Amino acid sequence: MKIFRLIQNEHMKLFSKIGTWVMIGILLIVAVSMAIIGKKAYEPYKNPERWKQETAEKKIKIEEEVAKAEEKAAKEAEEGNDNENVSPEDEELAIKQGDLKYYEYRIKHNIKENGIQTYLMTSTNTMAVVVIMSIIISSSIVSSEFSMGTIKLLMVRPVNRIKILLSKYLTTVMMLCLFTILFIVFHFIVGAIFIGFDGIDGTFLYLKKDKVAQTDFLPYLSEKIMFNLIIALVTASLAFMLSTVLRSSPFAMALALFVSLLGPDLSGYLISKKYTWAKYVLFTHMDLNWYLDGLKPPLKGITINFSLTILAIYYLAFLLTAFITFKKRDIST
Repeated sequence: MKIFRLIQNEHMKLFSKIGTWVMIGILLIVAVSMAIIGKKAYEPYKNPERWKQETAEKKIKIEEEVAKAEEKAAKEAEEGNDNENVSPEDEELAIKQGDLKYYEYRIKHNIKENGIQTYLMTSTNTMAVVVIMSIIISSSIVSSEFSMGTIKLLMVRPVNRIKILLSKYLTTVMMLCLFTILFIVFHFIVGAIFIGFDGIDGTFLYLKKDKVAQTDFLPYLSEKIMFNLIIALVTASLAFMLSTVLRSSPFAMALALFVSLLGPDLSGYLISKKYTWAKYVLFTHMDLNWYLDGLKPPLKGITINFSLTILAIYYLAFLLTAFITFKKRDIST
């Protein structure tokens, strides 16, 4: 039962800080901001004639973008850079071509976009806010004890080090889950107020293997959130490990944010240089939405099981490093 009291104590310390409540407020602000933008953007779709005009204009714009992307990809191939992996140019072209098919399908079958569905799907792209918040907490929950000197007080208690660190990690995971739940609840409530729930349980159009497919919206949304949550958990674990090893909150936070925000760009660079070992780099697997939409992964041989295995290996490595370091660390200095 000591572990539960330790977790309770960690939560009390977190919620006694104004920063925690500020982060919760930011989640609400993000939801409201997205709803205001979404309400204005999808106002035309309430009018049967206007939404067709808006969709047709989007289609024309995307056709122009596809033509430019095709020209760019062709030039890349002529320069001898064509390979079995997906180049940034090929990826850009595939996205544009998919968007074009999406709008062509809507016009052909007279299917207008659903406001609440589009709002909630667009909002999943802002889950990076949840990742950043989890990084802030996990990067300071251990290192702050060292910087303030309170780690020695923790060690005085008749509880072994593993349980102390485990309580801090479990608190980090619980806060990540709490932020995710609040993110979802805020968006559903705000979306209902600003846009309405009409059609939320209806059919949702998305691209799968270069074709427009239909599926139930809520299960699809749940999968997308779950994929984002997996990435958030791995990133938070990285920040937690850095916090334990470095004993410096600012440095751990900066390094974790660097990996989270710039990692995908580094992965894209490695892939563009045709490094096959890039498939074993963490950053390559920091976006699992490829599999949800049935798109071709950036490197040959990568599957959903392979990506989850790589993420699991890094995840376990982060935790082992944190616990082994904390177990052996001299806290007398």
